[in-house]
Amino acid sequence: MDFFLARQPILNRQQYIVAYELLFRNAASGPANVSNDLAATASVIAHAAEIGMDKVIGCTRAFINVDATVLKSDIFKILPQQHIVLEILEKVEATPEVIACVRALAALGFTFALDDVVADTADIRQFLPFVEIVKIDVKDMPLAQLAS
Repeated sequence: MDFFLARQPILNRQQYIVAYELLFRNAASGPANVSNDLAATASVIAHAAEIGMDKVIGCTRAFINVDATVLKSDIFKILPQQHIVLEILEKVEATPEVIACVRALAALGFTFALDDVVADTADIRQFLPFVEIVKIDVKDMPLAQLAS
């Protein structure tokens, strides 16, 4: 069976690869057309496991997109926590249930990132105690807000 797993490099300031964002793709080219985030994340994890996480990311880390449904699932049990960054999508609301899931996964050793931050919101502030990485979408953020 053919499958596609996109691997987007994440570089540091010296332009060295420090991680890869693993992304779902259902075609050899074009947009991902994700209609089910849990299925897309499960596909990314399954495909990376089939190939071998060491072959996919080497000694770097893998950023994997997660939404509220994914965070509430038990899909992470097979992942090596020390090599995984769970990237909370911008549409995720910081409900008590979601915060409890994030807290539990952080206690297991998972690292968290916030994806596509464009404003300082109440949800962002609730996630910050559990987050090590904030990915700011400078393209969609007004310059006046960037400093804050």
